[in-house]
Amino acid sequence: MSSKPRWMDYRLTMRIHYDELRTFVDSMPLNENPRQVARQKLTRLAEGQIRELTEDVVDEATRRATNTVESEVFHLPPNEDFHPKRNQARQKLATLPFSRMRDLTSDLVYELERRYPEFKA
Repeated sequence: MSSKPRWMDYRLTMRIHYDELRTFVDSMPLNENPRQVARQKLTRLAEGQIRELTEDVVDEATRRATNTVESEVFHLPPNEDFHPKRNQARQKLATLPFSRMRDLTSDLVYELERRYPEFKA
């Protein structure tokens, strides 16, 4: 059994996801229009749901950043450890245009900063 409490592992995972998302958002042009409705929906997600969503968005952002013409991957591959609906949602992320991916990533960064104010530092 791990000597660290489970919440510490969870926070570390969320910090890693936050850093990846922040890097992705910082590399994109800024959307000046805050997306209040979408951001309110994110506040209603449980901890586990927000963790899974951030993990999936980080994976999709990484896939997009590392795709090349020689080794193009059209969507995230299914993971047999995930529920089929989650795998379907992960594949649907690939259909988001750049602007929608940017908005989703920005909204997630906003929500993580709201939940974990220490991440802003």
